[in-house]
Amino acid sequence: TFVLEQTVIGSYDPNDILVLEGDEIFFEDIDKYLHYMIRFQNTGTASAINVLVEHVLDANLDWSTLEVEDLSHDGVVRIENGNEIEFIFDDINLPDSTSDEPNSHGFITFKIKPKNSLIIGDIILGVADIYFDFNPPIITNTVSTEVVGNPLSVDHIHKLDFALFPNPSS
Repeated sequence: TFVLEQTVIGSYDPNDILVLEGDEIFFEDIDKYLHYMIRFQNTGTASAINVLVEHVLDANLDWSTLEVEDLSHDGVVRIENGNEIEFIFDDINLPDSTSDEPNSHGFITFKIKPKNSLIIGDIILGVADIYFDFNPPIITNTVSTEVVGNPLSVDHIHKLDFALFPNPSS
């Protein structure tokens, strides 16, 4: 289960990339998956016959742990050079947002683990290029996740005892 809290400032771009764990992960959690979501929408003036989404995995991610969880439409996933991922949606016929807004959206979700060699302060970056037919790419935001120290990473916790009288009190 994930809770995603996101503040939208200014205009909203429907083409983006998110890490559901947020912009920080604890050092003790670097052996757990990061869950990515890439969203796209055809905001053009005609249906997109083909959509291609390119994503280069950050060097701090272990590409051998990559698992595609879901695609909004039938597609093919291709990995080249160990870190270049292509999500290929041939014959998607994605309607434009003007003529069919609810069906003009698509998404990709996948999970991947960070490398075990990460240390506190390391940052994992991600960006995607989205091609609608033969148009120039729409480049998403850059998402970053930083490895931070554990909350309460102290050697000794002092316990405080107290009593309150009379009971009940106000």
